Amino acid sequence: MDLRNALNYIKNEYGIIGIVTGALLSDYQRMRINIVARELGLRVYSPLWRKDQVRYLREVYRYGFRFMLTSISVYGIPPSMLGHVLDEDDIEELIRLANKYGFNPALEGGEGETFVLDAPLFKYRVEVTDGEVVRQGPHEWIYVIKSAQLVPKPNAIG
Repeated sequence: MDLRNALNYIKNEYGIIGIVTGALLSDYQRMRINIVARELGLRVYSPLWRKDQVRYLREVYRYGFRFMLTSISVYGIPPSMLGHVLDEDDIEELIRLANKYGFNPALEGGEGETFVLDAPLFKYRVEVTDGEVVRQGPHEWIYVIKSAQLVPKPNAIG
């Protein structure tokens, strides 16, 4: 399902009047979402737009989001960073590597992809129980999640 069809379905099914995006720096992402939303009569709120990438990365962790790298498409990020929950040291290493090799530390340019395992509003956290690192090209790697489970959070909201 493409973006337009997905947003149209959600609008009709749930009566939404707007969407919140996580776009940080990509004009392509922002414009694509804005154009489709405008066509559907939806409002768009992009609170992270043009936020400092390093600050964003540190804050995401500090505010309780937990994530793993699931793909790398740039020289400079070692495949050993794939498939495990990134901690503060990993985030600082990613920032250091971004400065050294010239890629976006928040991976906003397609340098990599992440999978969110936990966030403050989640009732459950995702625990990956099996996965595999697969090489796709000279500097392209993916982490294939083979199995995962939802784990209840003791102090979940709601």
